[in-house]
Amino acid sequence: MHHHALIHLAWPVSFPALGRRTGTVCRVVTGRKLLFAAKRDGSAELVGLLDGQGKLHRSAVDTVTHLQAGAVIAGELLDGRHGLVPAFRALASGRGLGGPGFYRFASFSALEAVENIAAWPAGGPEGVTVMMRPVAGFLSSPDDALPGPWRQSGVLWPNGKFARPSCTCTISTVRQRGIVIAGILPLALCEEHRKRMEGRWPGWEPEAPGESAVVAARNIARIARPRRYERVCFDLLRDYALSKPSFPGNEHKRIDFVSLAASKPVIWRGVGGVSRMDHQVRQFFE
Repeated sequence: MHHHALIHLAWPVSFPALGRRTGTVCRVVTGRKLLFAAKRDGSAELVGLLDGQGKLHRSAVDTVTHLQAGAVIAGELLDGRHGLVPAFRALASGRGLGGPGFYRFASFSALEAVENIAAWPAGGPEGVTVMMRPVAGFLSSPDDALPGPWRQSGVLWPNGKFARPSCTCTISTVRQRGIVIAGILPLALCEEHRKRMEGRWPGWEPEAPGESAVVAARNIARIARPRRYERVCFDLLRDYALSKPSFPGNEHKRIDFVSLAASKPVIWRGVGGVSRMDHQVRQFFE
């Protein structure tokens, strides 16, 4: 009986990942091949993903809820004896992270990462580090609509944690691929993020998208074909694996995409060098 599915996406996605030995969140991993395991209730657990060089990584997000329609281009059903399954299971797991929490995690295609200004509580007189860099991973509320509008509660930084974004709401991603895959961040990471943000910016949490944002998103959808999303369960992944091409030979070990080189980040560590006109940065120091 096949209880695992290896799914190959059309576009690389980015996930917070665990240290291979420690099991703590410490990095971002980008890849197109994801290994899922069937659960007793019919849902699917994201066991981990392979990066562009074929290295195995445990994802910090194991509950995947949505896939963009058309995102899967290949798949394969695996039994427990396939070499990938024990190799993934041998990696340190994040068992202390708890079950699903109260933030949705979503990833754009890593090839369409967007320049984003975000802040992190840090040491020093102002106690804040602000950085502008390309971002593909976001936090929002599970109550917000896909594909939009949705609030931005956090953006994924290279340490696998989430910073506070300067933007509070995304109305539409009609000019891009938008969200490719979405899931639920584990409870421990949700609580850690909220506590970190509240310690520096009380009341920072963005409000739900207002009526104007909803109307704007609806108007955009009228003139542009909106992205469709499918609810993820293991039966869906099984169907993909049976209907899509399989991986020939050791295809999963091949470098299968060229990641766009990240531009050098712009960093602010004090309000002194920030122009009064630069509201997106100055707001974090107020």
